[in-house]
Amino acid sequence: NGDFDKSITLLKDITKKFPKNYIANYELAYAYFLKKDYNKSIGVLKKFQKNPSSSDLLFQLLGTAYDLTGNPDKALETYFKGLKKFPSSGRLYLEAGIVYNMHDEYDMAADCYEKGIEAEPGFPSNYFRAADLLCNSDEKVFGLMYGEIMINMQPESQRAGIMSKILFDTYKNAIKFPNDTTINVSFTKNHQIYFDEKTGSLNIPFETLYELTTSKIVPSAFMDNREINLKTLNKFRTLFIDDYSTIAESNTNLLFDYHKKIIEAGHFEAYNMWLLREGSPGEFDMWVNNNESKYVEFNKWYKENPLTVTSENRFSRKTANKMLLSGQKEK
Repeated sequence: NGDFDKSITLLKDITKKFPKNYIANYELAYAYFLKKDYNKSIGVLKKFQKNPSSSDLLFQLLGTAYDLTGNPDKALETYFKGLKKFPSSGRLYLEAGIVYNMHDEYDMAADCYEKGIEAEPGFPSNYFRAADLLCNSDEKVFGLMYGEIMINMQPESQRAGIMSKILFDTYKNAIKFPNDTTINVSFTKNHQIYFDEKTGSLNIPFETLYELTTSKIVPSAFMDNREINLKTLNKFRTLFIDDYSTIAESNTNLLFDYHKKIIEAGHFEAYNMWLLREGSPGEFDMWVNNNESKYVEFNKWYKENPLTVTSENRFSRKTANKMLLSGQKEK
């Protein structure tokens, strides 16, 4: 209830009786932290770093306390020290990424967020941070992927609405119409394609394949309306998944596989409208008014068929880095 002093008094009584009790000491440090008495919080937490009962939350709180006292280097040292003990902690990678991001070290920040996705794929905050960062970079494709996964992990959260707008704006920034006869597409700066003589396969990184597929289908997607809106993006995303699935049929991808599942259920238009709704709220409201039964059926289906992210099916830049296509298929 915000009564930190009373909380601290009670917790001090407990820690005097049970000085080695980790939970009581952690809560005392947390109370000091909430009171913004970061040095006292640090003093308590430092003693329990090697305690067998400690968790990654201790290193998260300790590192953040260091950061808030103006010592980001000590904060990073603490997070990485915690990662040696808890290598699967997405929250410690997240906090390290935030420190790097605050100091404009964006590549380091993205690396931390993505390592956090790899380490703990069910922790949504790293997806949000990575998406927010990468959607404003030259590698928008990964921002789009992470952002959509995050929305599906927390569909009713405030952050889902924020990310919906970010995704819409990213499409708008990546697909341009400079004149009546030209469409410019820029989701990535990686345009590598090379032949692997050992396997006899054409090797195309995921982001390159994404942009190639996009470049192929954009003329059809925006033939009738050269504008980025919910209707044209629904057409674009529908054509994309159909074409991409044909080319990369041997490669699994949890998000694109989920798209195919939604399409088979007949709800992809409703899903796309809902996913990108904050980019054009008026258009979304009009669509819902004109398609109420479609939207109701989609919501019913969606609640029964959520996207499930596991260690086995997780998506990251690392897992999707290389897509192998046979030379015959490419021909």
